[in-house]
Amino acid sequence: MKTMKHIFNKTLFLFIIILLTFLTTCKKDDDNDPENSVSTKFTITPEGGEYNFENGIKLDVPEDAVSEETEIEIKYADLTDDGIISIFNKRGITFNDCYAIIEAKPDGLTFNNPVTVTIPVELSQGAFPSAYEYDLENGTYTPSMTDISFNLDEGIIELALSHFSTHSVEQIKELKKAEEYCEENPCRCEGADIRQTDNDEICKSGDCQVVDFKVTATYPEKCGGTTEMYIVSEIGGDCPDMKLNAEKMTIKVGEQTDITALVTLYCDKNLSTQDVYFTTGNLGSLSNYKVYTNDNGKATVTFTAGDEEGTATITVNTTVKFSKSIVYATGEDGVKGKEETRGDEISKEIKKEIKIIIEPAEEKWKGTLELNELLDDGGNWRIEENYSGTFNIILGKTEVFEGDTVREITGTANLSLNVSFEFSDNSFYENLNYPSIDEYTIFGYSDKYFHLILAQCEKDESNYFIFPSYIFYDICHYNITDDEKHCFSFSEIVYFEIGLGMGGDTNLIPLKEGTYSNTYDRIDGYYETISYTITLQKDE
Repeated sequence: MKTMKHIFNKTLFLFIIILLTFLTTCKKDDDNDPENSVSTKFTITPEGGEYNFENGIKLDVPEDAVSEETEIEIKYADLTDDGIISIFNKRGITFNDCYAIIEAKPDGLTFNNPVTVTIPVELSQGAFPSAYEYDLENGTYTPSMTDISFNLDEGIIELALSHFSTHSVEQIKELKKAEEYCEENPCRCEGADIRQTDNDEICKSGDCQVVDFKVTATYPEKCGGTTEMYIVSEIGGDCPDMKLNAEKMTIKVGEQTDITALVTLYCDKNLSTQDVYFTTGNLGSLSNYKVYTNDNGKATVTFTAGDEEGTATITVNTTVKFSKSIVYATGEDGVKGKEETRGDEISKEIKKEIKIIIEPAEEKWKGTLELNELLDDGGNWRIEENYSGTFNIILGKTEVFEGDTVREITGTANLSLNVSFEFSDNSFYENLNYPSIDEYTIFGYSDKYFHLILAQCEKDESNYFIFPSYIFYDICHYNITDDEKHCFSFSEIVYFEIGLGMGGDTNLIPLKEGTYSNTYDRIDGYYETISYTITLQKDE
């Protein structure tokens, strides 16, 4: 802002003559000019009255506009104020587009009946003024919902105010329609009554501000009382935006997800036929690299993950070209007509990124299991346990051990359990109990083969697996001498191992579809033999 101020100061002397002659135009005040530095104050009363300020402004206060005596002040604003410069830059207008900016204080003073401020200005042929309220502290602005009258010959603009704030009176060049008819109907250039009303489309989003209001101009009766209507939209320079969205933010190796860019000019106004460019690195590929937005402002491509896990970055950019002010001619039915723009077209480049997490591919398998586990002491008794059921497994997380890639196996098995006992003497069993839960947990590792532990288990606080499920039973027999029953309690963990080598099957099962059977002795049991049949099938 310092640079702008220096520019204004350097050019100030070029406008000294204009400043002395037309104190009300939008040229910067000269602090050395006593007339421009005058700040006139009045105390207005409920009786109302007419107040003439030394700076040429006149205020008409109707009766009962205020309920009590109130001190007021009206002066021209300092046009080097950063707030004013910021608003002008946002709107894409210059001081040449402005008739006057006044500060009416106290800010926020509300009148019971509107007061009329008359401002002397230098009007050009076909002039068409509009009024705005400025919030200099926040750098925002809104169109004044007010009535405006102007007279070309007298060089005055009358502005009806319902409250005090900083007010700007400006020209809308695009609405100088009267100028086209000045020669054939000069009265159309002499003045008009203008009413500004809210079009109910004012929106704000972050730094973006858009004002949208309706302007109705009525010309003198001697010109036929013609009425023209317009809709004015002003778009802040920070308004164009692009939002990115992914159908899935996390995918597996080889999977796909759609990436959509939504390009908006402001608020909910989307831009169609807008060029959008997509690029990515070496972790995947895109279906397209240039896409036009559809009628809803959306451009979509498909990202396909490669063979590596990691985080893929998709960069998206577009350049929005727009004008900061748009004016629509409209008829009495309010339908927007031909669009006209204010000022030069400007460009805003928007570049954003979205990241997609690529996880190792998951393989899903399903199968059936028939298992027989036989414990035989080779003499008096034997225990036989039979399991059967189905299972589902997922090969997920990738880990590397000594150069070999293995993947963690997780899943569940729904099995039924049948336990029977056989004895060769007078022994028998009592109090047989086994887990009522049929769902078992699968865990283990796999690379090219199927390594499996299946048990009812959980992890303790140290992250070690514990086996809370047991078969409980009593083995009893009668003593021949005293004919008394003697019982001994036994318990056995419910789990089995296949394909682990240590304590399990050394005949590993290939991770391929098919049926696999084997019989083997558990290494940690002298008399324990396991036989199984497994079918494997890829689960699509």
